[in-house]
Amino acid sequence: MIDEYTINRIADSQKTFYRSGATRDLKFRREMLLKLRDGLKKWEPALLEALWNDLHKSAEEAYMTEIGLIYGEIDDALKHLGKWARRRRVCSPLTVMPSKS
Repeated sequence: MIDEYTINRIADSQKTFYRSGATRDLKFRREMLLKLRDGLKKWEPALLEALWNDLHKSAEEAYMTEIGLIYGEIDDALKHLGKWARRRRVCSPLTVMPSKS
């Protein structure tokens, strides 16, 4: 069992890493999505078993309603990542005028 101190230490480490800006790089994001997909593939049998044990979902139903959706979201994110990360101009709200957004 993990104690509260360890959890807080891990959370602080993750926050520091995020604030470093390392996650902004598109290459990093793509690599993480690919790692997530690989991890999902690796653990798919265990996930299917857990979904059966917890919810009595058959492998087919679990894949259609849980795991397959995640694969689809990962693929969609990989496909659109470049477009989503592009800089674009948007209108500034009146409350922060005359700034640019």
